[in-house]
Amino acid sequence: MSRLVAQILLAMIMMPLAGLVYFITAIFGFEIPGWDWEYNRVFMLANGVTFVFVVCYWWLLWKPRTNWTAMRALATGAATLVILIISAIAGAGIHFGIGDDLGVFSGGCIAIALWLFATVFIWRETAGERIARLRATGRNPVCCPNCGYNMTGLGVSLCPECGAKYTLDELFTQQQNFDSAELT
Repeated sequence: MSRLVAQILLAMIMMPLAGLVYFITAIFGFEIPGWDWEYNRVFMLANGVTFVFVVCYWWLLWKPRTNWTAMRALATGAATLVILIISAIAGAGIHFGIGDDLGVFSGGCIAIALWLFATVFIWRETAGERIARLRATGRNPVCCPNCGYNMTGLGVSLCPECGAKYTLDELFTQQQNFDSAELT
């Protein structure tokens, strides 16, 4: 099994594990001696622990495949802050509109879902990073100038990844531009 396939399988089991973390945290939150907590406080604790679990799990899982630049790290931090604010507002709206427990639970679910969605876009490989990775193998691939797809060996100058169409002159001119420019 390749490393990527293993990572995808591990990503698929993250949500059931997160549900288990939430459940165990909630059970222990009610059972801690001396804590006379309301449901909302226990659910807030379970939300926080589960969110931290998901963030750490996801980061450890995809850290080796992500090119960590200062901009990518900053974007991840900013997205996390914005997502926590949005989920708190959404949870409060549900809390006051529909019901106490549902609002607190929903706020945590919204935070986790939005954070995962945001990191998929923030952490994805750019066209320049893909081209640089392909070139680092020692080969000299012909790459799509739009998305970085390796077009070496194709019989047409239409990128099957993004659908961009080029003439051969345009493709080879862009390859020379890739060679002379620093790709980030």
